[in-house]
Amino acid sequence: MKIYFAASLSGKNKHKESYESIVNSLKDLGHKLISDHVLKTDYESVKNASDRELVKYYKKTLHNISDSDLIVAEVSHPTIGIGHEISLAMEKGKPAIVLYEEGVPIPQILKAVPSGNVKTYKYTLENINQILSSAVKDMKGTLPIRFNFFIQSEINDYLDWISKAKRIPRAVYLRNLLEKEMAKNKEYHVQDNNI
Repeated sequence: MKIYFAASLSGKNKHKESYESIVNSLKDLGHKLISDHVLKTDYESVKNASDRELVKYYKKTLHNISDSDLIVAEVSHPTIGIGHEISLAMEKGKPAIVLYEEGVPIPQILKAVPSGNVKTYKYTLENINQILSSAVKDMKGTLPIRFNFFIQSEINDYLDWISKAKRIPRAVYLRNLLEKEMAKNKEYHVQDNNI
């Protein structure tokens, strides 16, 4: 599985050992990691980057999140940037594992996230391997599956319009419609409980 690792560069000095432990643990579990933007970059170089360099960095971030199967975010040093990366993952339908060190309060906003695709885990350096192994297994059931189908041009025009009007991707709109139908379909839930 390809995993995008998100963590605060401004908190890297304080949490570097944790960041490295998380990345190494995920690699040991056999996953491919996108993590150089955290482990091989320092806060000052991003802080002092030109506007052009920042745009390039942001575009690469968008590509890397889109290209990953799962995001793992370490939020012990919460920043707007990490919150934005988690939001981008949610928008793209990517599941997210959010980690925070024991003894550090979880950012309040994460308590309100209604998505089953985002799960938070408290960890220590001693139990990070076990936490990640379990968390990744739990999230495998939420991984998106690509589904293609043909539609008439009128439906395509409507999806284009709704995407612009509501400012959400077409896939997110369709996924939301299906999730609403699933939630209210009593036959599906009866069948689901009998399995």
